[in-house]
Amino acid sequence: MQHHICKRQGVPQIEYSDAMKIAVRNGPHCFKWLTKPSPYIVDFFVSAYQLGICCAYVGFIAGTVKQMAEFYWDIHLDIRIWMLIVGVVITPLNQIRNLHYLSPLSAAGDFLLIGGLVIIYYFIFEEGMPSFEGKDWVSDRPFTGFALFFGTIMYSVQTIGVIVALENDMKTPADYRKPAGVFNVGMVIITLGYLFTGFFGYLKWGNTTQATITWNLPNNNALTECIKVMFAVLILLTYPLQCYVPIEIMWQNYIRTHVRKASPGMQSFYSTLLRALILWATVILSITVPFLDLLISIVGGFCLPTVGITFPAIMEICIFHNEGKLSSLMLGKNICLMIFGVFSCVLSTFVCLLEIYDKVK
Repeated sequence: MQHHICKRQGVPQIEYSDAMKIAVRNGPHCFKWLTKPSPYIVDFFVSAYQLGICCAYVGFIAGTVKQMAEFYWDIHLDIRIWMLIVGVVITPLNQIRNLHYLSPLSAAGDFLLIGGLVIIYYFIFEEGMPSFEGKDWVSDRPFTGFALFFGTIMYSVQTIGVIVALENDMKTPADYRKPAGVFNVGMVIITLGYLFTGFFGYLKWGNTTQATITWNLPNNNALTECIKVMFAVLILLTYPLQCYVPIEIMWQNYIRTHVRKASPGMQSFYSTLLRALILWATVILSITVPFLDLLISIVGGFCLPTVGITFPAIMEICIFHNEGKLSSLMLGKNICLMIFGVFSCVLSTFVCLLEIYDKVK
């Protein structure tokens, strides 16, 4: 929809929040009241999602370091202490301000990911094809399990904030949207990777599967420790890329206008402060909810049905209504998507909050 709006507006690129505002402003009367608040709503959900990813990253790194420290050095610290240490380590990385300088970190992370997955598959298949016997294929709590599963899936496959940021920063954004472009090829590879790893990982470890597959690997093996270090470094290197999106949204849309008259030195100071505050906000949130699996589910279940399903459906209704191309079939499809997006957001968030409450009490 953003690409369609760009063509109509005669601009090469446009922010997601601005696209939403333009769409509802020119849409049916029932959506026009969203014209003013829509950019703030979109920015909130996109930022919340990206910050949630950062929280999960902090939890993953801390959990991995904790596991290794306990086994090798007999250091037993609460995971919250490790989260604070992780925050200190990430602080200088998060001060990188140019997306072009973050790209090498992301590329290095991709190579670590490929190497790590090869090692994981080695452990999954080292004794042959995992058996189907003894596996519970139906959860003893199907309703709760499906809600948590839905949140995890949404978290995994939707990366709207980084997608938009990368597209807007590319020299030729059109190449990003081609049928065989960067986005589609990347999503196919990622989806197949999730399906393959999740399915065979469950065949291997069954109900003992932990919040992240690397935590299931044995501790008394040099190869497994190598992979744990690789994934921890991978997440460490990609944290600044995920945090880039909320930082840019807050700085460009809400803070920069208030400090434009300040000296360049003070503007740089405010930017540094913002980056530090956002980083430590994610650390504090991770400490508050130190359950990686539930954190992933609530981030995916709360933010992504709205940003990835409901908002695009509203935009499509508004755009094609304005152009006189809104058919009954398209309207019905998008109304169903809107209902599904809102319902799944409320349901998944409610179930995740109940699960967090049960673990905390």
